[in-house]
Amino acid sequence: MSKRIKIPVRSLGSEVEEPAIPALAAWIAAHRGLEADLITYQMEESLQVQGGVDFPAAGGRFYEPRLIAAIRSINGGVLSGEPALDHRFFIGDAERVVSLRKGAWCSLPAPHLWGVRDAYYHDTDEFQEALCRCVGQLLRTMRDRGIKGHILLCDEYLEEEIEKLAGPRVLMYTENPHPKGLSILLEHQRSIAVPGERVEVALSLLDEFDINRLIVVDPSRDVLVRVQSHFDPGSYEVGGYCRKECGGYWSQLIDSAFIIR
Repeated sequence: MSKRIKIPVRSLGSEVEEPAIPALAAWIAAHRGLEADLITYQMEESLQVQGGVDFPAAGGRFYEPRLIAAIRSINGGVLSGEPALDHRFFIGDAERVVSLRKGAWCSLPAPHLWGVRDAYYHDTDEFQEALCRCVGQLLRTMRDRGIKGHILLCDEYLEEEIEKLAGPRVLMYTENPHPKGLSILLEHQRSIAVPGERVEVALSLLDEFDINRLIVVDPSRDVLVRVQSHFDPGSYEVGGYCRKECGGYWSQLIDSAFIIR
C-alpha cells in the first residue's frame, strides 16, 4: 500500500515590499520601545508568512541597505576607506528573529549584488576580500545571537566569495546555476540548493562530487520523483524563495512537499 511521506521545507528567503504608510505606522505603534526601522519591519514580516516551514529564513535581497550601512566607510555606494563595522542593528535583527522563531536562518544578498565601487584599495582582489571579511564578521555576530545559519543570495557563483564565505552554516543560492559554478561550490561544501527546473545540473555532478543534501527549489512532481531516484530520504529537501505574494506561496509549497512510496 502506498504511503504519502512529507519532505522538509527550507526557506531561502522571502521578499517584502515597502508597506503603505498606515501599515508601517501601526506596526511602529505596536512596537514602542524597540529600536527599529523599515528593514526591521520587513525582516519580521518575511518570517511571519513562513508558518509551517520546517527551516524558516528571515530576510531577502531587501536586506542590502543594512549591509552597506554597517560598513562605515561606504558612502554613496563607494568604499573610500578602511572598512569599519557597526554591528548594532545586526545584533538587534538577530535577537528579534530568534524571539519570533528559534532556529531560524537569515537570508541576505552576497557582496557582488550590492553594487559598491572601490575607491580605496584600487585592487579587485583586495576589495572583494575586504567585503567578504566584513560579511563574515557580521554573519558571526548574528550567529552568536542565535541565528542558525545564513543564505547568501547570488546572481552567480564567484570563486572569491565561495572561498571566503561558503561553509556548513552558510548556504549560497543562485536561481541560474551553471556546472562550473556548482563545481566550485561543491569543492567547499556538500549542501547545495538548485531550482527544480535546473536540477539536472546538480545531478550531472554526482559522479564527481558527493552531495550530502540537495535542496530543490520550487520542484514539480516529476522533479521530486527524479530526485527521489538519486537521493535517500532525509538527504533532500524542498526549498522556497518567494519574491511576491508570499503568504499563499509558502502554504502552497508546504502542501506540495511530499512523495508517494
